[in-house]
Parts: sequence; C-alpha cells; structure tokens
Amino acid sequence: MASIFACSCRKDATPQSPIVGRWNVVSDSVYAGVGLNNHLNVYSGKPGDFFDFARDGSIQMNEGIVLQISTYTFNKDSVIIYEFDEGLQGKGKLSPAADTLTITTGYSHTPGGAIGRTVHLSR
Repeated sequence: MASIFACSCRKDATPQSPIVGRWNVVSDSVYAGVGLNNHLNVYSGKPGDFFDFARDGSIQMNEGIVLQISTYTFNKDSVIIYEFDEGLQGKGKLSPAADTLTITTGYSHTPGGAIGRTVHLSR
C-alpha cells in the first residue's frame, strides 16, 4: 500500500517587525493658524483611532473621520513615515518595551507661526 503525504510549508523570509500591527492614538498635537492665531491643538485619541503599520511598508492612519494612507520604513527602533503631515516626514522611536511610539515632524518657527506635529501611540 502506497501512502502519499504532502506538506505545504511556507517560511516567511521577512522577520516580524515589532512595529507591525495596529496602534492606538493617545494624542496628536499640531500647530494651526497663522500669525497671532497660531496655536497648538491637542487631540486626545478616541476609540477607533489608530495607526496600522502593514508588513509591506504601508500605513493607514485614522483619526475620527480622517483616514490617511502613506508608506513607512522601520529600522531597529526608528520609523520614518513619508507624507505624515502636509508633505512632511514623521520620524519616531519605538520604546524599549515596544508598547509606545512617538512620531514627530519636528518643529520650526516661521514668520507665520510654529509648524509641527507630534503623535503619541500605544499598544
């Protein structure tokens, strides 16, 4: 009697990155307005707000009714999000415990006021 045994084994060549997956928005701070009206707006994350990092380098960022799709790169504990905020890149560091992530564009001061954005995420 002959037996046939088939095994479909797949080994993923890309190691699982600690950043991959859905992150909750804790807060999002951004400067708005021009001149004397320039001020910092701080948004507190709500249920359903998320940043979802996919293995293919894409990211979905959802806050309220705003959904943004972009791309990112990750190396060791650092992330760069391209087109993070109005054409600016966001750069971030993953916490040693891999449960918090802070992403910022950095801040600059212009004659029209401050420009910059910082997002705090958690698992």
